[in-house]
Amino acid sequence: LSMATLYVAIKTTERVAIGSEFLAQMSRGAYTKNDIEKVEMELLKGLEWRVNPPTAMQFICHILSLVVRGAGLDDDALARVLDESAFQAENAVRDYGLSQERQSSVAMAAMFNAAEVLDTDLRRDYLFQLSEVLDVNFAHPRELQRTRVRLR
Repeated sequence: LSMATLYVAIKTTERVAIGSEFLAQMSRGAYTKNDIEKVEMELLKGLEWRVNPPTAMQFICHILSLVVRGAGLDDDALARVLDESAFQAENAVRDYGLSQERQSSVAMAAMFNAAEVLDTDLRRDYLFQLSEVLDVNFAHPRELQRTRVRLR
């Protein structure tokens, strides 16, 4: 159970997930890959799949890692975007309506709003990279716009 619990915790909170095969190797033969995966499934079913979903801040960190290179953000610009995004995500917690939104939508809205801290050229490249990420099954643009306005 302990290895499966560790496996679930890593998968839900860490930036990089490790495989069950690696955990089996860490156990030095005490558990197999299949043992860990079987107990993981039992654990998740027992919890009725109620594990903590990623927070807006976790989404922000993951999305920024996808955007930073393509947008050409230097360390200073990245820090400003991260600070402003984090500020807005933290404020979202105080708004009941925003607390009901998908955390990925809150994160994206905060990141779009944070573009205002960038110079014009960087802002354009940053927004372009964000829109590329948006292509992947995020909120409807109207929902995202509503969330952006509420965050301000």
